[in-house]
Amino acid sequence: MSVAASPEIRDLRRLAYYDSVTGLPNRILFRDRLVQSIERSRRTGLSLAVLFLDLDEFKQVNDTLGHVTGDRVLAEIGQRLLAALRASDTVSRLGGDEFTVLLPDVAAADAAGIARKIIVAVRAPLAMGDPSIQISTSVGIAMYPQDAATPDALLHLADGAMYTVKANGRNDYRFHSPDVQALAVEAVRREQELRLALDKGQFVLHYQPLFDLRTGRVRAVEALLRWNHPRLGLLKPGRFLPLAERSRLIVPLGEWVMTRAFGRARAWREAGDPPVRMAVNVSPQQLEQPHAADRIAALLIETGFPPSLVELEITETTAMADPEKTSETLAELTALGIRIAIDDFGTGYSSLEYLQRFPLATLKMDRSFIRGLTDDPAACTLVSTMIGMARNMKLDVVAEGVETREQFEFLIAGGCDLGQGYLLGRPMPEVPLRAFLQTGRTWVPRCNRSTPPAALAAGAGGPERMLKS
Repeated sequence: MSVAASPEIRDLRRLAYYDSVTGLPNRILFRDRLVQSIERSRRTGLSLAVLFLDLDEFKQVNDTLGHVTGDRVLAEIGQRLLAALRASDTVSRLGGDEFTVLLPDVAAADAAGIARKIIVAVRAPLAMGDPSIQISTSVGIAMYPQDAATPDALLHLADGAMYTVKANGRNDYRFHSPDVQALAVEAVRREQELRLALDKGQFVLHYQPLFDLRTGRVRAVEALLRWNHPRLGLLKPGRFLPLAERSRLIVPLGEWVMTRAFGRARAWREAGDPPVRMAVNVSPQQLEQPHAADRIAALLIETGFPPSLVELEITETTAMADPEKTSETLAELTALGIRIAIDDFGTGYSSLEYLQRFPLATLKMDRSFIRGLTDDPAACTLVSTMIGMARNMKLDVVAEGVETREQFEFLIAGGCDLGQGYLLGRPMPEVPLRAFLQTGRTWVPRCNRSTPPAALAAGAGGPERMLKS
């Protein structure tokens, strides 16, 4: 006759084998069930799948809404995972925002279907107050016996496949393969290199002028980040900024850009160069930091650069992620004398009502619209509308990516204030930029020169991307 376990014994078992936040099996119990499932699969010849899940950007929930709300989100996600699975499946919380799923007796196609079902379930809005929270998940899958024969190896391979999903945009699933594993290993190595790059002084800044389209004079320069990688050479931001954002290195990296750009601009002024406004891109994670305006003010005090010569660029999507908080932070920055620009305008989902509430000084039209000015009537209409809207809001309007005479002439006729692009001036290192600024030369719009002076100073180069998230 069996003897029922006492309440104390049951409590100890729950503490030992179940997660206290979600009530799901923990790492120990999951591994035990995985060992048993592998043994069963060896006898039956059937496959099993291990899924490794990581919630995308969950840290922002804890940072902005607190750990109590974060735990509620984890508990809700746990229940959604249970609802998406079969009774024979096991879902476990490993820790943090990581979950694992064991799918016994499944083929790869079945595992893919369940992964898609999980992604949809997690993505649904979470009613955790106002506004609702919406997050996504990245899923890696490893199969027994095709990929590995031991519990630890299966978890490792599924984790590596999940990492490649993170590296390619998140909110998706991927099976392990040798190619996927190689990508995961390379991504881990690149992240380790990125963590050392700041300490080793491997980052440099280039600068691209912004011109007044009527006078041809330089009104500002924009600081552009480059990684002088010891093996791969000079890397543009698109090669490493997504990794910096995933690893949360974008915050110290962004602060380095500000410190360097403001410090160099101050040195130029003290050396007698003409004063110019310094434009720097700000990532969403920088704005989400507690006391973000105070941190930027401290950098200005440290570098001795006047706030009146600073323009911070934020993307449309960044501004609308949390409009109320963004408005508050931007108001604090504006009170310091800093100008605020909306970058890549037209590519996000901004509400004109909210944009009117932000203390903006500049609107930068995305280069994709400028590119279409020579052959796309719809692009011409959109650019004209954006210029008119900016002028009605008393904002400076900047055209990014000006590359042809035809684009320039359309923008001049349409009343655009400022331009930035290869026709006007390429990004350049500090020395040629200062040489150009010291001459006092302008790019005269209607001169016959085929190459503007700034382009001559910069030399050859390819399309550039700035410090953006």
